[in-house]
Amino acid sequence: MFMTSWCLTLFAHDTHSLECTRRIYDLILAEHPLIIVYLCVSLIIERQDELYDQAEEYDQITAAFIVFKSPLAILSESTVLERVVHRAL
Repeated sequence: MFMTSWCLTLFAHDTHSLECTRRIYDLILAEHPLIIVYLCVSLIIERQDELYDQAEEYDQITAAFIVFKSPLAILSESTVLERVVHRAL
């Protein structure tokens, strides 16, 4: 459910960096159409520790909404962004 907004806006709704948005759009345009799904999975893997921590306090659905409320805010650092992109490829 949280991935819907990611896919509908192609990840641009929640980024704080134009460079991050440019990098993601470049990847989406250059790769196979399924790269959007791969990016979603890569973001989930990147935030899995936070998800597990929240799941101990809340049920799994609530934990997912807490962790993925603003998933792309962490991508403002270029190293994290490149790690997510590399994992998606």
